[in-house]
Amino acid sequence: MGARKDIGELALFAIASAAGVYGLGRGLEGFFTPGRGGINVAWLVLAAAAFIVLCGQMGRVHDTWPRRGAAGGRAPRSRRGAASARRLPGAGDGQSQDGKGS
Repeated sequence: MGARKDIGELALFAIASAAGVYGLGRGLEGFFTPGRGGINVAWLVLAAAAFIVLCGQMGRVHDTWPRRGAAGGRAPRSRRGAASARRLPGAGDGQSQDGKGS
């Protein structure tokens, strides 16, 4: 049943993507075509609904995505976090680089 669910998810993704792109194009067509007035709200509502469905799918995929490093279960720290965790000698302890104090 897993393959059948995967095909259903793929079909939903393709339909929602096509509906969203088409709805966005038709909704904003008035901005780019001379003689047509403004936006078409009905098409923009369809595009918004399609994007909400796609975001829901993204959330489900992210929740079930395989994790790296099964050993500790902990994600690796980012570069920024690792750099800020390191301290330089003499930084913040009231002493200058030459060790004489402030």
